[in-house]
Amino acid sequence: FGRTMLLDIAVAGMIISVFHHLNLIDGADRNKHVFIGALAAIVGLTKYPYLYLGGWISIIFLMRKKTKESKHIAYGYLVIITLFLLKNQIHTGWILGPLQSQITGTIASASTIATDNVAYSPHIFMTDFVKQWDIFLICAALYGVALIAKKQSEYISNYWLFILPAIILHGYILDFGWPRYSTPWLALLCIGIPAALVHSNDEFGERIRQLKAPSFLIGILIIASIGPVLENIEEIE
Repeated sequence: FGRTMLLDIAVAGMIISVFHHLNLIDGADRNKHVFIGALAAIVGLTKYPYLYLGGWISIIFLMRKKTKESKHIAYGYLVIITLFLLKNQIHTGWILGPLQSQITGTIASASTIATDNVAYSPHIFMTDFVKQWDIFLICAALYGVALIAKKQSEYISNYWLFILPAIILHGYILDFGWPRYSTPWLALLCIGIPAALVHSNDEFGERIRQLKAPSFLIGILIIASIGPVLENIEEIE
C-alpha cells in the first residue's frame, strides 16, 4: 500500500500511545492532561478523520464526571486546533482549508447511504476486518479484551468509546474503504492477545494456575496461528 499504509500504521501507534499515556496519568496532573489533549490534536492533524479525537476524549471524561481532566484535555486540544484553523484562514482564505474535500466526500457518502445506493457496506467493512485475522488469534484477542474488561472495565470501555466515531465513519458513513483503514482498532484489539496469555491462568483453580497450563496452551496456539497470518500478508502484497 506504499506511504498510505505506512501512515495508517503510524496513526494507529499514535492513537494507542495517547490511550496508554492517558491511563498512566495521575488524575491531578493538569499539565499532562493538557499535553495529552495536544497529542490527540496532532493525531487528527496527521490524519483528518481523527480530528474529533481530543474533543471526544474530553466529552467522555466530562460524562465520567471528571470535569477538571476534561477541561485540561480540551485546553491542549483547542490550542493546536485553533492554530491549525488560523493557518488555514491565512493560507487558503477559508478556515477549514484542506478539510474541504474530506467534508464534501463525507456528505456525498451520507447522501448515498440515504438513497440505499452503496457499493461499500458495513458487512463488507466487517468482512474485510475479520479476514485479516486467523480464527484463533481473533478469538484470543476477544478473550483477552474480556479479561481486561473484567479487571478494569472503565479502562477498556473508554478506549473503545474513544475510537467508536472512527469505526462508525469508516464502517457505516463512508461508501468506500480499504482494510488498512481498520489498522487502529486492529491494533487496539491486539492488546487482548498478551492479556489472554497473562490473565488466563487466573480464571482457573489453584492447581491449574500454578502449572500455567492455560497460558502455555494459548501460547502454542498463537504461535501456530502466525504462519497463516504471514501467508495472508504475502498474498496481499
